[in-house]
Amino acid sequence: GDGEALVIAGGNGSLAWHFDGSVWHNLGEWRSGGFTYGIDMDAAGNVWVSGNGGAARRDASTGQWQRYRISNTGQIDNWVRDISLAPNGDVWVTGNGGPGIGGIGVFDGARWYNWNVLTYGLGGPWPFPTDNADAICFRPSNGRTAFNPTNDGIREWDGDGFITLESGSRAKGLAEDSLGRLWIMGVYYSLRFHDGNQFNSVPIAGWGANVVPDPDGGGRVWASANFEVVRTDGNTRFSRTTDDFPELNPMHDVLTTVVAAPNGVAWVGSTEGMIRLDANTGEHEWFHASNSNIGGDQIT
Repeated sequence: GDGEALVIAGGNGSLAWHFDGSVWHNLGEWRSGGFTYGIDMDAAGNVWVSGNGGAARRDASTGQWQRYRISNTGQIDNWVRDISLAPNGDVWVTGNGGPGIGGIGVFDGARWYNWNVLTYGLGGPWPFPTDNADAICFRPSNGRTAFNPTNDGIREWDGDGFITLESGSRAKGLAEDSLGRLWIMGVYYSLRFHDGNQFNSVPIAGWGANVVPDPDGGGRVWASANFEVVRTDGNTRFSRTTDDFPELNPMHDVLTTVVAAPNGVAWVGSTEGMIRLDANTGEHEWFHASNSNIGGDQIT
């Protein structure tokens, strides 16, 4: 308007003022201790600012500031440790909004919703004393999302709040089988499933890599640790170790990951190429830079 002005003055660089032509009005701080690089007013009288720490909007009718930044309006982390796709198309990811901020997030195709300690009213709380989460899995059987806050157990988000399955544990991967059981790949010699009442352990050798559902169903999963790959339903068990693959040197080669295909087949990554493994016949094929177009030795 004619004779009006907007400035940032005081508040350690974040206190906004509006001069209406005759009187100065204190609009409050948009961020305590922030540096502001731009300020303007829209046609409805809402004031917008931008600076380090994102942007903010002061509602003309309520006088309240709403902050917008990576932790409440986008994917909160450039290093996503795990991802899970829900049947409705939602994309669930682990994340870290910054040291001590923690979090997980979901993208519905139009917008992000995040759980961390800096959502500024546009997201959910993160009540866990961790910087981030290590593994995440949407569970079609109950509509919940299971995840592992780093070093802080197995939790589930049920749409209203958090449910604790256990505290203090770590997970390298989570998966739900066709029977609706949650499988947990642990850090070291640890593969378990939760049957709705308790955890049950299944043998596997080495540092955990990942666990995925078997598309053939039957309550089976494929799991990989650095010394062994396993197909199991918790009772029956098909297994191959690094010693079973003559193309690998068990003195230094390890397995890195597994991806399940139909008809009892899985693809296994290693530090010395990729293996197609058939659990029905026990046979395998080896793909490597020496015999195919794979450009490197290590498959992840």
